[in-house]
Amino acid sequence: MTKHFRLPHELLRVRAALVDLGEGDDPQFIAPLVFGEMDGLQWRRVRPGGDLERPTLPITWIVILDDRGPGAAGPSSFDAGTLQWLFADAFQIAIDAAEPKMELYEYFVEEGLKGKRILIIQTVDDRRAVWREFTRENCELYGVLELVPLLDNPNQYVLPVVTRFEGRAAPKR
Repeated sequence: MTKHFRLPHELLRVRAALVDLGEGDDPQFIAPLVFGEMDGLQWRRVRPGGDLERPTLPITWIVILDDRGPGAAGPSSFDAGTLQWLFADAFQIAIDAAEPKMELYEYFVEEGLKGKRILIIQTVDDRRAVWREFTRENCELYGVLELVPLLDNPNQYVLPVVTRFEGRAAPKR
């Protein structure tokens, strides 16, 4: 783990962990989520055609919409009811069109462990604008974090951009 990610005290003694990676699971984003789960963070991954039941209690969560896999074609690939509650309940939304990087997902886990509900949309760059518009139309947030892939730059692999939605106030600190 990087210096930014702090393991819970009780996990400092863990010497090995077995994680069963599924098809398409990249350790770059799965590893931070697994460590967050060990500290009580709830996370789920929703693939095209899948749905996710809304929690009955107000819990902290990270949900990843996998818009990169087979059958993915943007918002229409997902259950409308699931999208409705996710976009209504999320405190932060990120559209990740770059290759997964551990440092970014460590940040999301750290924010989730602070009590935030985070929705991450893993997509391809060609559908990033579609998801941005869908987010603008389906949530009350002031903006969305977009992770834009950078090509031909050996020093930086992603450009994080916050797109603010016109007419919406930023959250109060």
